[in-house]
Amino acid sequence: MREVLQEWGADPLLASSADEALAQLADSGRRPAVVIADYRLREGETGIRAIARLQDVCGAGVPGVLITGDTAAERLREVEASGYHLLHKPVRPVKLRALLSFLLGA
Repeated sequence: MREVLQEWGADPLLASSADEALAQLADSGRRPAVVIADYRLREGETGIRAIARLQDVCGAGVPGVLITGDTAAERLREVEASGYHLLHKPVRPVKLRALLSFLLGA
């Protein structure tokens, strides 16, 4: 996904947790245009919680996108209740680009 985003002219910041992302953002002085997170992160953290933490720091206007291969009904309800957008693995670049264009008004 990093390579695809870079090909599109984006400068993605990659992190394995919300803490790592927040530290990198603080060091760089950057603000994300969008947060893309896998549903399952390290140490039991979810992408839902990670996006919420980043939005708390960076502003609620930063859109969130969850990526998952999980199709369990409970998981899908949880994602829907979060209000974040969902893409299923494997993520097709055309779907990612369409969603990012929509979210970023491009």
